[in-house]
Amino acid sequence: ISPSGPAAPTLSAGFQDVTIDGNAFGLFVTHAAGVTITDTRITNSLVDGLVFHRFVSDTTVTRTSAVNSGVDGFTVARSSSGIMFDQITATNNGRNGVSIDGRSLADGPSAIGTSVESFGSSTVTRSTVEDNRRYGIELSGGQALGVYSSLIARNDMGIVLDDGASGVVVAGNTLKDQSRQSIAVRDRVTATSVRNNSISGSPTGVYVRNAGASITDNTIRAASNHAVSLVGDVTSVRVVSNALSGSGAVPVWDETSTGAVVAGNNLTGWQRATTALTLARSVFQPLTVVWLLLALLLLVTALTRSGPQFGTIRHPYAERVPLTSLSRGIVSRESVGGAP
Repeated sequence: ISPSGPAAPTLSAGFQDVTIDGNAFGLFVTHAAGVTITDTRITNSLVDGLVFHRFVSDTTVTRTSAVNSGVDGFTVARSSSGIMFDQITATNNGRNGVSIDGRSLADGPSAIGTSVESFGSSTVTRSTVEDNRRYGIELSGGQALGVYSSLIARNDMGIVLDDGASGVVVAGNTLKDQSRQSIAVRDRVTATSVRNNSISGSPTGVYVRNAGASITDNTIRAASNHAVSLVGDVTSVRVVSNALSGSGAVPVWDETSTGAVVAGNNLTGWQRATTALTLARSVFQPLTVVWLLLALLLLVTALTRSGPQFGTIRHPYAERVPLTSLSRGIVSRESVGGAP
């Protein structure tokens, strides 16, 4: 759907029970409002499955699938807002299952007066996003975005929030077996709520870098590295009332971060794993290092000494023999001949 001309009117359309296979783009929509797409199947697109390109608003996509696209399954580009994805399926796509970009079209004043406002109010609910090669769902910039009650499984990373997104809610989702991180919040993201999610089977459950988020009431199981990782400036981060279980060095890793509030989490299911770092820290205590250095010094001295005096094994007191070994011993005065 694409009206022509720079001042093209806004169009509306509806699709229901449509099958689209093997095109460059499955559906490409721009300058439209009130579009409804229902019970549609998009497969084997060479680029993206379903694209909302520019100035698309108040649109609903329901019970629609995008499978085996070359790039993304579902894409919302800059300047589109109010896109509601409900009960969609995005699987086996070459990059992301769902990409929503709410960033402004310009970062500042421009020669043609391009808007600097950000976009948003788009959501993904009750959906299935599995086996995509990069991210399950990526929310870049924008505001008032949300991911609710969805299954996100076996992607490289599950849900990624970046590029200054604000007011994002990630709630009530089930995330399973991501290759790296289940939920990543990074790069100036603010006022974000990550709550009531069930996360299992990824090395890191929730990762936050230079961003602000409230991480509450989540259940994280079978994490193999850290349940929560905090990096950089996380002054506006709260990690509170989560149930964290798994095996790793520590459940909440914050050694390279500042400012976070971490309190009231249930850590009874966490098992401290022995790693090369923890083993080195336990072995190389200050006193242990001193004894090891002394032992090394003695060993080096023994191996490097030279000279004829070191060629054979000698008695330690060879030069200090008893006097009796140098004379006949003590004799009486009478036995000495010629004594007066």
